[in-house]
Amino acid sequence: DNLINYKRLEKLSSLSKDDIIEWGKIIKFDLSKYANFNLSVSGNDVMKMGYSGKDIGKMISKLEIDKFLKL
Repeated sequence: DNLINYKRLEKLSSLSKDDIIEWGKIIKFDLSKYANFNLSVSGNDVMKMGYSGKDIGKMISKLEIDKFLKL
């Protein structure tokens, strides 16, 4: 559920994909899928689908998580 928040915070940090993958190795958890995932759904995308107001954010989250889980 926190995927989008973590990816947004990641952009504000100086962490590289390699840093994230290496951290995963240290904690014995494969983070390569997370490290290689990029957010790509915009508010404009979901507005074109007919969503408005608070539903925009909810749909962005749903679509991003669905995309991540299908990787």
